[in-house]
Amino acid sequence: MLRSRAKDARDLAAAVAAVALATAVYRWLGIANPTTVALSYLLIVLIVAAMSRLRIAVATSALSVLCFNFFFLPPVGRFTIADPQNWVALFSFLTTALVASHPGDRQ
Repeated sequence: MLRSRAKDARDLAAAVAAVALATAVYRWLGIANPTTVALSYLLIVLIVAAMSRLRIAVATSALSVLCFNFFFLPPVGRFTIADPQNWVALFSFLTTALVASHPGDRQ
């Protein structure tokens, strides 16, 4: 079954909203524990991967890594990927997106 572009757009908008909401809530609450934040983002990626296309899951994964890096990993407010934990987060989110996506939806 082919999915429409409108469905993909809705899925992507919902994924972006979920990542933005998680980021805003954690920033507002002052929670800066990287493990808690990373697991929350990973759960969002997992849910999106299970419910939408692979490309939406990969985009969610990338957005999660960017938000995690910028808002919660030192130096906060800068994009850096030199630290090994940044690479672990990137590959964990991408692997979750790839594994949890529908096997027949490898587009």
